[in-house]
Amino acid sequence: MTERLQKLREQRDIILRHLQWLDQEIAREGPHPSPSGIGESTPAACELEESTTTTPAPAGGKPAAVLPDPMEDTHVRSLKNDVRKGCLLYFGIAWTILLALVGVIYLIYR
Repeated sequence: MTERLQKLREQRDIILRHLQWLDQEIAREGPHPSPSGIGESTPAACELEESTTTTPAPAGGKPAAVLPDPMEDTHVRSLKNDVRKGCLLYFGIAWTILLALVGVIYLIYR
């Protein structure tokens, strides 16, 4: 199995677990409990059960996609920093244009 295929399967498992969690939260917050009771199986849960039985464990014996992806936090921080830098850049450009405009008006009417 290629590394890319393994990562894709891990991501699919993460998404299925997230969908299962969302289904649980929706059921918990819903106004009316389901008539069939607690043991009801959702489509996401069925797909999760199928994928966990068919997906082999990666080398090293560690379970796949159990821990949160540390790179995701890095990407979020990087995106926040990029947005912050962009805002500061636009703020600086706006001030430069404003000062240039005030300088031109001062020179014209002096």
